Amino acid sequence: MNSRPLQLTLALLKPDVVAHPHILHNVRQMMLENGFYLLMSKQHRLSTAQTEQFYTEHRGTFFQNRLVTL
Repeated sequence: MNSRPLQLTLALLKPDVVAHPHILHNVRQMMLENGFYLLMSKQHRLSTAQTEQFYTEHRGTFFQNRLVTL
């Protein structure tokens, strides 16, 4: 019996991954092969404002624009 406590990981996949079903399949397969269990999957599109809020800690960095635009 495994005595380690359950740890949960949130994985956010970028739109360019989700846009290509074969790549999405490969990413999911890689997760499973590395011991992750997929307990739930939900697809949600964030608005630009939501994305900017999510990445607030990166405001002002040279790569911030790449994080919040498609």
